[in-house]
Order: sequence, then C-alpha cells, then structure tokens
Amino acid sequence: MASSRIISRFPGLCLPFIQFASNFRPGIPGPYNTAEHHILQHPTNPVAETKYTTASDKEWARGYMPISNIIVHSFVADDGLTHANFDDAFMPLDADDALRMSELAVPTNYRHWRLEFEADGENWFNTEVANVTLAAWRSYPSVIQASHCKPLSSRGISENVDSIFSAKFSGERAPLVIGEMKRNLISAAAWQSGNILGQGSQVKLSQELRGYACKYECPQVFCFDGSTLLILQFRALRAKDLEDERCWVDCWTSPDSLPGHVSVHHRRDLAAAS
Repeated sequence: MASSRIISRFPGLCLPFIQFASNFRPGIPGPYNTAEHHILQHPTNPVAETKYTTASDKEWARGYMPISNIIVHSFVADDGLTHANFDDAFMPLDADDALRMSELAVPTNYRHWRLEFEADGENWFNTEVANVTLAAWRSYPSVIQASHCKPLSSRGISENVDSIFSAKFSGERAPLVIGEMKRNLISAAAWQSGNILGQGSQVKLSQELRGYACKYECPQVFCFDGSTLLILQFRALRAKDLEDERCWVDCWTSPDSLPGHVSVHHRRDLAAAS
C-alpha cells in the first residue's frame, strides 16, 4: 500500500497535528479514531537515546552481493524534512486501502523509553510503529507479525530474521515484508545518494539484507536502527533474481529529525511497505 500522504508520517515527512479532543467520536466511548489518523501522527512518547551502535558483519552474509543498483525514492527538501514517493514503486491508494485506513484504532499508551540495545529498539518499533500500523490490517487481509522465526515455507535455514509481516493468500501464508533491527548503524546520507559501495558498514548491511531477502524469498525488506528506517524493495520477478547483483532495488530512508523522539514517518513507511 502506498500513499502520497505517507510523506507526512516518518522521520521528516510533513505531518498534520490534530487536537486530542478530535479523537473522541460521537457515540463511541473512549479515544477512538481511524487507523489513518494515528498512522499520520508522530509518536510522542519521550525517548532517552544512549547512542549505542551495533555492526553488520555476519559471516553467512558475505556470500551475497552488495546492493549496487539503487533507485532512491526519498529526498531531503530545503525545509529539512524528508519526503518520500511511494506511488512510483508501489501503487496509488485504492478503495481497499481507504477501507483499511477507516478502521477504528486507539493511540499508544503514554510511557518513557530508553534505547540502548537492539532489543530496546525492537520493542519501541513494535509498540510505536507496528502496533499502530497493524490497526489498518486487522482484515482485508489480516496481517500477522511474528518475531525471530524461520521462513514460512518449508525451507530450512539456520538464521532468524527479527520480524516478519505476513498474510494468507489462497490458503497459504506468505511474507509481505521482513525486517532486521540494528542500533545507530544506517547512514541515511549514503543510501540517499544511491551509492553505498564506498561505505564499508553499509555494504555489509546491504549484503545481510539481501541475504535475508533470498533466504525468506521476500522482496521487501526493512531495517530499523532506533533512529532511521530503511526500506528496500527488490525488483525481482523470481526468487533467484534476488541474488543477482544486477537486480534493481527501490530504496526509502526515513531518518529521525526530531530531538528526543523518533518521527511519525516510520508508521507511514511500514504501511506503504505492507
């Protein structure tokens, strides 16, 4: 699902601020609103950031080619905000998307966060981004999130990706997007430039993400490092094309631009990837 409105939902995309009172709908008890309303809001819970950094240097990933053919769909405008174009790579919103976005949803509970290790960032992402986004995917179809599990197919591998979002099609469950968590590793500038080959840490990250795409046979992959959300879509017609270094890869980066918390754009970007 892709939306021009997604430009207002992640680390730097413009967003409307709506009064909390507007969350209350006549005849419906509690602070309910639509999934779209909450997806287009910044997470507001305060975050204490330790700046801890992890790397990507898995031995099994070295056998995969770095990502070199990158099509960048996000950019930083003169106002300093990050804008993203999803319609060119996905599809414009359709009637079923409007139906999903009209689902009733509630805001996240107020709490404080402290991000140090990957598990902290994963917990934040699941609570502040995935939970909010999945409110639009309770049906049409129903999307399920699973963590640290093997591929949904019968293929046996020793690795576990951090997150899988899946849905049933023709009675069989298939992955929509898979994701991996890091800590302050993603260089948004490098990916935005369309060329990461001179950046050792980003090259290794690209090998790992391509490797997961191949192992899980899923062309849509994201990585979240506690601040920046990176979304990749391999333009592969067949599973084996994912391994080909000539395969073009759509790319969006959503860096945090707000001190003290992570921006709203991550929810929009995840909704688009789904």
